[in-house]
Amino acid sequence: MNMIYFSSLLLPLFLTLLIETPIYFFFLKIKKIRGLFILISMNVFTNLLMNIIYLFLFTSSIFIYIYEIIIPFIEGSFLFLYLYKFDYYSFSLKIKTKPIILCLYIVFIAIITNFLSYFIGEIFNKYIYINYFSFYLILIYLLIFILEILIMIIYLLKRHKS
Repeated sequence: MNMIYFSSLLLPLFLTLLIETPIYFFFLKIKKIRGLFILISMNVFTNLLMNIIYLFLFTSSIFIYIYEIIIPFIEGSFLFLYLYKFDYYSFSLKIKTKPIILCLYIVFIAIITNFLSYFIGEIFNKYIYINYFSFYLILIYLLIFILEILIMIIYLLKRHKS
């Protein structure tokens, strides 16, 4: 795979994970490691899918805007269904709340999270010439993301023990 395509897939992925994971972690009140990995898997899937479609099928910036409008609803709906129907023990949100309110809350968090991620990504694209040191940025993002995940896992393990 060409290095440009490689960095065009991994750079946005790691930046997205770096930004969105702690926000979801905090606002969805994740209390199990399984919930954290569901979050990460969802973001990896949606981000890679969007970037592959963008790079190989629709290279217009209109696609990005449409995607950025649609994806928070997809992610929010997925998280709501997973949380409400399959694994409500992984999250500390109040399940006794009416389902529609819980769903709206999760979609709202997804909208804010994705907007923030998109906004920061646009700033990076506009002000940092990525082609010269994209490999180093990928490594930096990956290392920071791994550190972030380790901190979250340690927090969850300490919380589980007490």
